Amino acid sequence: MDQNNTSKDGLGLFIDLDDITKELTEHIQGLDSKVNKAVKRALKKVGTWLRTHSMREIGKELQINLSALRKRYRLSTTNKNHNNELKLWVGLLSIAAHDAGKALKNKAGTKVRGHQFDSAFKAKIYNNEERVFIRSAANKKQQHTTVGSKGKKKRSRHKQDLPASISSRFPVEVVGIDVQEIGLDVLERYEKRINKRYGELLTQELHFALNVEN
Repeated sequence: MDQNNTSKDGLGLFIDLDDITKELTEHIQGLDSKVNKAVKRALKKVGTWLRTHSMREIGKELQINLSALRKRYRLSTTNKNHNNELKLWVGLLSIAAHDAGKALKNKAGTKVRGHQFDSAFKAKIYNNEERVFIRSAANKKQQHTTVGSKGKKKRSRHKQDLPASISSRFPVEVVGIDVQEIGLDVLERYEKRINKRYGELLTQELHFALNVEN
């Protein structure tokens, strides 16, 4: 049975592939080591397929760099004691705009790839990394997604420690891009396709293990 665990932080998929494995292997007798090898490879390949294609689709729909998504994926497979399971965790918290692509200043604010953030600005405030910020007061009107409380944790810093060009803009928040809605939609679509894809891959791997591989 497939299960998933959704929280505000991310989505965990736990996909049991035992039924398909048994259906495709129960007629093969006396070749357990070859069958297990084929199953293990098929599990690994279907996990890679799920990660690669869902990540690519999420990145395309959100118009963000894939590098911003890679670190959010954790994938593992289990092939022991008739327990053939795929586990995937994907972080779905908002992605900081500066991680999504190159930030470009314009008259209205700042643009990152296909995302326009009116009233936002680029600055190096808390470290040497340039980020996209918005004044908390301005964001009451703009309602941009923001990233956690990164901007809030540093509000106690004295204004005299900041460049004069930005000291008047505090308090600020780090602008982000919402991932959860599109991420969940894409992952749920791929979850529905995975059984078929695993069956195709296992069929290929069994053929190779039994008829080609020594």
